[in-house]
Order: sequence, then C-alpha cells, then structure tokens
Amino acid sequence: SWDDSNAAAFYEYNRTHGHAVWGYERGNEPGYHPPGPGGWANLALAVHAADFGELHKILASGFHDDATRPLVLGPNACMPDYLKGLLAFNPAINITTVHKYFCMDVSGSFQNCSFGDVLSPRLASAIASSAKDWVEIASAEPLSLWLGEGPFFWNYHVPITSANFA
Repeated sequence: SWDDSNAAAFYEYNRTHGHAVWGYERGNEPGYHPPGPGGWANLALAVHAADFGELHKILASGFHDDATRPLVLGPNACMPDYLKGLLAFNPAINITTVHKYFCMDVSGSFQNCSFGDVLSPRLASAIASSAKDWVEIASAEPLSLWLGEGPFFWNYHVPITSANFA
C-alpha cells in the first residue's frame, strides 16, 4: 500500500511556508503498466481508493474549513475500465483526471500518427466517442472530469499537434 509519509511532509512544508496550493494530484496511469521489475506495480482498486482517503485525511489535518482545503485530484487513469472500477469504491476525489492521446484512436498506435491523422475528420469523431465514454464513467459519481494529459501524440509535442487544436 501507499506510504504517505512523503506526501504528508510535502503538504506540511507547503502549509507551514504559506504556499497557496489549490490541489494535490495522486496517480499516474494506474492499471496500465505491468507489475514486476520491468513495470509499475498495480494496486487493487479498493487499496487505491483507500489511498485517496489517506491523502484527504492529510489535507484535512491542516485545514478544517472545506473552502480553504486543497482539493484531491486523480487518478490520471488512461484505461476507462480502471477508472470505472476505482470510482465504484467512492474514493475521496474532488476532481477526476484522465490521460488520453487522441491520435491513437485513428492510427491504432502512438508511433504511427501523422499530421494527416490530426487533420482528418476521423479524429473529430474519435475524440467525440472517446470523450463520451469517459464522461459517462465519471457521471456515475458527481465529479468533474479533467483531461490531465492529452496531446494528440504521446511522444511528439509541437504546436500543430496540441495548442493549435486544443
């Protein structure tokens, strides 16, 4: 399970130094990476949900007023089934975050995207379909849904593939 000591120390440092932190985000593509020495270990959904509760308790310890307490964001899921399963455990998340690379929807791979794919009408329908899936999952709980990472290409970030089409 999660060792929250670094998070607690980071939070306490920010609080005691008067840093105004709007929110803390936990997670990075859970359920996507393989377990073991070559990948990141994946947690059981119930454990991951409980860890969000621990982060919420850390934040509540220094802020008794909900209006001034930093928000909890996460899990930066990139797999819809993982997010759906996690949300079933009602984790203490204020804003749900996801990662989505839209060009993969039209090319089938991160590596085979082209500018033609970005300009293709197929991309608009792929984005609409994918966004609808994510929104339906997040709508099961009364949470906002934010795109935490989401350029068109996973490993190729230039203005024509991100900011110009945002």
